[in-house]
Amino acid sequence: MYPDSNLATWPDAARDSFLVAKGKKINVMFAPDFYRECDKKPEITRKISDSPRDFGKPYYEIEFFYDTTKEKLLVKDECIFIVHVWAEGGQAIGYFVPAYSNVGDSFDPPLWEDGKYKNWQEREFHPFSYRTGYENRPPPFDPYKRLKKQK
Repeated sequence: MYPDSNLATWPDAARDSFLVAKGKKINVMFAPDFYRECDKKPEITRKISDSPRDFGKPYYEIEFFYDTTKEKLLVKDECIFIVHVWAEGGQAIGYFVPAYSNVGDSFDPPLWEDGKYKNWQEREFHPFSYRTGYENRPPPFDPYKRLKKQK
């Protein structure tokens, strides 16, 4: 690892490799149903935070994609997972799943992503499962109707 924790000072190839690996780790840990191997490389964009708490701090946004020739998800483009990572320190800020109505989560010190994941494992909690779009609809028929009539 580089002695300087500021990712902006790293060589581009090393920084991008670190960010993609960090993004994949977050994806697999927190929303594994939305992890895809895709020929399209993740897009990395440097941005500046406009939130009141962290105004002016630089971070990186890593967008992961899926192959639209193999599946269709209800998203505007091919982006399936987004991770934000602080430029200073390389800690993940949070993630979003566009295919899941942009639902996501954030990471705060001292837990960051590893502590939050451990906490979830201890509580047996997992917020995401693969969505088909039919989760909130009633079943087309009552599977127990036949049994109710027999009684």
